[in-house]
Amino acid sequence: MKKVDDYLYWLRLELLEVHLDFNSLSGADSLIQNLQSEYPLDPLVLYYSALVDRHALRYRQAIDKLHRYLRLRPRDEQALEQLARIYLHQQDVHQLATTLNHFPEKAHHSRVYLILRAQLEILRGDLNQARNYLKTALLNYPGNLEAERLWQLLFLEPPPRTTEQVLSELERQAYRDWIDQHLQFIGVKEKYHYQGHRLLCGAEGFAYIHQNDPHTFTLIQEPYEKTRLTPTEARQRLKTIQDYFFQLNHLTYRDVFLTMEYENSGYFLLHLYETDSTYERYREGQFQGDSLPVFLKFRRIPRQSAAPMELDLLLRQDKGFIWISVRVATEKIHILPGDWQ
Repeated sequence: MKKVDDYLYWLRLELLEVHLDFNSLSGADSLIQNLQSEYPLDPLVLYYSALVDRHALRYRQAIDKLHRYLRLRPRDEQALEQLARIYLHQQDVHQLATTLNHFPEKAHHSRVYLILRAQLEILRGDLNQARNYLKTALLNYPGNLEAERLWQLLFLEPPPRTTEQVLSELERQAYRDWIDQHLQFIGVKEKYHYQGHRLLCGAEGFAYIHQNDPHTFTLIQEPYEKTRLTPTEARQRLKTIQDYFFQLNHLTYRDVFLTMEYENSGYFLLHLYETDSTYERYREGQFQGDSLPVFLKFRRIPRQSAAPMELDLLLRQDKGFIWISVRVATEKIHILPGDWQ
């Protein structure tokens, strides 16, 4: 008699699943025969024996064993699914409907039941009902490949999507459009991809698209070494960047402090401060930094911290926010050969 803590028993059942996953029927047959000889009355061995028969296309034996197993465990959803899929393969409408009727009521909203029920309606010729079941499956379980494939084959149209999926796609498209339309001022000439990140290079600087947060990018304005900007020219270039973002009608701002110092390297760093007190601490020498920031204050800042951040521009959309992190580099960026592809 099997014991619950029989390690070899559970190990062999797991190994049997591996054989079935890799369609190794000879290995599965050998293993299930050994298990049946040791545990002839065990329900799980009976169930796995039915799985082996199904994979070997021995449908009559598989059906018989699944019925015997379901007499022992009448509400086992996995066994009901296996039995239903055999009847579906045989296009046995009556037996498929009978099997689906044995699913527990709580399972009637499950992914498996909805897809099997849709396929039953297809066999019955009721495409309207099939559409309803598939639509429910796609909306309740977005991204399910089996349901999507059935929908496309039946109706020759894209499958329905949830509101979240639609908004997510619209948001991604809006962001792609935003990049295409509003980063032209850096004169993008080349685009690189590296480990999911994106880097757009142009005559006026770089735009770095972060992998972990696709709605955040870092704009790096790099003055030319050859021309060596004067403090006035650097300030004017910075003002050009500011004017560009302030022209976006999503932005609202109250105070702009155009306080900055020109560094010998020609690079400068922008920070966002939420409160005037942070600015005053800087003026009093309590804030230390390698670069003197330009202070910006917006009417809507959802963050509570007054700590300095990279310049975060808040784009207000109909629903939700998109943070655009903009930084002017304090160091040169070196792109080594082979690093970016």
